[in-house]
Amino acid sequence: MAELHCEEDEPTGEPVSRFDFDFEFYSLQASEYKELIYEEIMLYHEEVAVQRYFEQKSVSPDGVL
Repeated sequence: MAELHCEEDEPTGEPVSRFDFDFEFYSLQASEYKELIYEEIMLYHEEVAVQRYFEQKSVSPDGVL
C-alpha cells in the first residue's frame, strides 16, 4: 500500500469543532437522540435553525447540552 500513498492527493479540511459532538459526553435517551437528529435535519431546511445553530456555537463553542 505504501506505493499507492500520495500525500499531495490526500484530502484536507477544517477540523470539526467540539460543539458538533458534545452529545457524546452525555448518556442520552432515544427520544433525546431523535430530537438531535431532527434539529440536524432542520439545518438543511430552515434558515432560522441555521441562525440558531451559529448563535449557540458562538456562545458555547464546547457544546450546549
